[in-house]
Amino acid sequence: EHDPGILLGNVIKVFERTALVRTVFDANFESAVRVGEQGIDALLKGGASPHVTLIPRRAEIHVGDVVYAAGVTIPYGLPLGTVERIDPAADNVFEEAALAVGYDMNRITAVRIISGLLQ
Repeated sequence: EHDPGILLGNVIKVFERTALVRTVFDANFESAVRVGEQGIDALLKGGASPHVTLIPRRAEIHVGDVVYAAGVTIPYGLPLGTVERIDPAADNVFEEAALAVGYDMNRITAVRIISGLLQ
């Protein structure tokens, strides 16, 4: 089940007392994902409205399906959000899905950094 308390990001630079983290809301954020119970391969693209791209047009995904991490920089199988809306991609070959992250940025009170993953 999807945990709505996860804010996804990667530490990209460390300073003496702070660190720079690229979150799912950064337009340069990308990660391999799987969608739904069938584990449909796709690509999560970050930005102000994170979305899942490169979903095969014939894939059976549905609003509410959980989107799971499938890349090497995020723990495999970590639930990242749910499919909020499904749209045809501009190329008419793939579909795209809006990602609902399920939390309020103003209510985040703690951060956990997972280390030791491949970069």
